[in-house]
Amino acid sequence: MASGIQAAPFSVGSNAFRPSGQLQQSQQSFVGNMRSPGNPVRNQFQQQLGNDIVNNNEMMMISQSQPFQQPATSDMPSEMSRIASKDLSNIFHLKRSDSYFMSDELRSELIRKNIIAMSVAPQDVIMQLPTQVKDYTNLVPLDNQQMNIEHKSRTYSCQTISYKATHIKTNCVYYLKRIIGFRYLNQRCAEIVEMWKKIQHANICTLRDVFGTKEFNGEHSIIFVYDYYPGLETLQYRLYNNPNINLKGWANPYNLDGAARPFSAGKTINGSRSLGLLPEQNVWEYVVQLASMIRSVHSANLAVRIVMPSRILVDHKSRLRLSGVGIFDVLDQENNPASIAQHQQEDLVEFGRLVLALACNSLIAIQKEHINISVEIMNRNYSNDLRNLISHFMTPASTTNNERTKSINDAMGFIGPRIYSVLDNAYTRGDVIENDLSKEIENGRLFRLVCKMNSVLERQEFNGDVQWSETGDRYMLKLFRDYVFHQTTANGQPWIDLSHMVQCLNKFDTGSNEKIYLVSPDSQNIMIVSYAQLKKCFDKVFSEMTAAMNT
Repeated sequence: MASGIQAAPFSVGSNAFRPSGQLQQSQQSFVGNMRSPGNPVRNQFQQQLGNDIVNNNEMMMISQSQPFQQPATSDMPSEMSRIASKDLSNIFHLKRSDSYFMSDELRSELIRKNIIAMSVAPQDVIMQLPTQVKDYTNLVPLDNQQMNIEHKSRTYSCQTISYKATHIKTNCVYYLKRIIGFRYLNQRCAEIVEMWKKIQHANICTLRDVFGTKEFNGEHSIIFVYDYYPGLETLQYRLYNNPNINLKGWANPYNLDGAARPFSAGKTINGSRSLGLLPEQNVWEYVVQLASMIRSVHSANLAVRIVMPSRILVDHKSRLRLSGVGIFDVLDQENNPASIAQHQQEDLVEFGRLVLALACNSLIAIQKEHINISVEIMNRNYSNDLRNLISHFMTPASTTNNERTKSINDAMGFIGPRIYSVLDNAYTRGDVIENDLSKEIENGRLFRLVCKMNSVLERQEFNGDVQWSETGDRYMLKLFRDYVFHQTTANGQPWIDLSHMVQCLNKFDTGSNEKIYLVSPDSQNIMIVSYAQLKKCFDKVFSEMTAAMNT
């Protein structure tokens, strides 16, 4: 930059920009004579400013809107620093909005989950619920068809009801499973609960707490507290809603109506598309998750006992989560440790049956009268490894022939190298979410910066000075605000450029040495200043405000 054309400090006491120091005496000549085409200072100013723009690769904003390009006229245009060029054909590298924000798919999914997590119960239901149960408040029944009406669970064979509730200390939302009519007194149950609490697995809803209560109209109940995952559906619901079930006549391989069928009808079972079967890769992804969660439980010398579609949650990305662990262990009053091995073997049989239901994409497949048809469907549409895996685990180990006890680790022999693709998909998904998170972290930083700026700009009064925001460093920050957010086209229309805003705020936050050209709205005040100088002024002004706030 040519000598003498530098940012000058402000002096307080006037609504307009008043340079002081080295340029105080030449204020009128600088502001007035800059419009003269023969002025050497103006020519030197234009030439040096143009060189700075061309040589600075970081000025992304210049290449987008070219607010500094001089027209072939003798007079300097009004509000030149906030006018975009007429020719916008050179804007070829503008970043799309998804370069700064998370993807629309992830945003909509998170918003949907937040809406569900923050939902409240109807007022008439709230009046029937206790205000607080131990450390949990804001109870909302999750059984939509029951809405706080006790019903008998088919899984646990007792009256249950589910709630979501907020912890009064952490403000986190949890899933509460209420078992009605039971007392929590068995010491053995307490030991098993502590063992379940220690299990941390990506496919298991962690058990957080178990306690007894009489808050529900004085009736004894046991409350199981789990991590809450809003917006998920059970695997049973997904399989029941498979179009395969609604196939009519001979198109349905299971002959649900029981009518006589010709031999040619059996050909329908050959063809995964016509039956709506899952791709084999998806089935193996489910197998890996199920085997992993069972292995984690069995390694802790526990049994799952709920390897069933009604207790497994699934999201839109086929992520499985096992819900309701530990309930059977507490409800079982005997709690014989010797029975754990037997329950583990039962887990493996249920695991095989569940994989068969997934392979056929229907719960009808595992009904006793349809097993043979399901096996035939699987044989015709899937690989030998998947068929052998299902056959291995669905067949219980024989106790009379001293057959080796089966283990969930046997599944690895059938899964083989397919686990690599599952891991690759999981890591890729993690990278995508981490990338979206990094964008939101930057947006949070810029949001805090804009909040701090707006707390200073346009403040009507500070320490009794009604002109405080229009003088000194505050006025320079006001011009910078106009430079960032109030760009206009040559026709005076608003020019909204997100890339320009983000770039300017980032350079301002980091204190870049790059210089920009600021002009007041009436074009009477002109200034060349660096982002570093702006940041220094901003930090000084904000420190004055915080100091006044603390006094």
